Amino acid sequence: MRRPHFRPRFVLLCPEPVDAVRRVIVARLAESPGLESRVRPHQVLAWIGGDARRVWSPSLDVNLRPHPAGTVVVGLVAPHPKLMTAYVFAAIGLGFLLALSLTWGFVQVTLDEPPWCIAGSALALLGLGGVAASRALGLAWARDQIAPLLALVDGLGAPREDELAVLHEAGVYSDEARRRGPIA
Repeated sequence: MRRPHFRPRFVLLCPEPVDAVRRVIVARLAESPGLESRVRPHQVLAWIGGDARRVWSPSLDVNLRPHPAGTVVVGLVAPHPKLMTAYVFAAIGLGFLLALSLTWGFVQVTLDEPPWCIAGSALALLGLGGVAASRALGLAWARDQIAPLLALVDGLGAPREDELAVLHEAGVYSDEARRRGPIA
């Protein structure tokens, strides 16, 4: 069963070892003048840079995991890390406002006072809806900039939908963990 994701993701199974896959991605990054990146042994983070970067410009987070048949390439397309951090902190703050206003509203009801604080929960829900809507709108506006990022991993391997199955083949997850289902 497919599960919803906050960020679009993909899983590829590449027949080459991790170092060879990383070298291919780094070579493609060198040929792409509008992209900036950070390269680590098992991770590549690339984003639109320079004058082409807009508020909604996407980033690509690629994790390279060893597999008996080569390399598992797990990629996530997301807003720029700074914007994603703003989304996370906005969601945390609005979630705190929601919990606080509902709790204080409950206290007001038990004290036979009008529950004015519950209005804060409505504002928090509207804010959380606004964060989700702005993320979806930003992803739609950034579609034209996603193609150069995905060109970095184009043709590296066969697409796989079930990351857990690929990791199970690699011996990372046991049969018991596979029966429990996805962790995240």
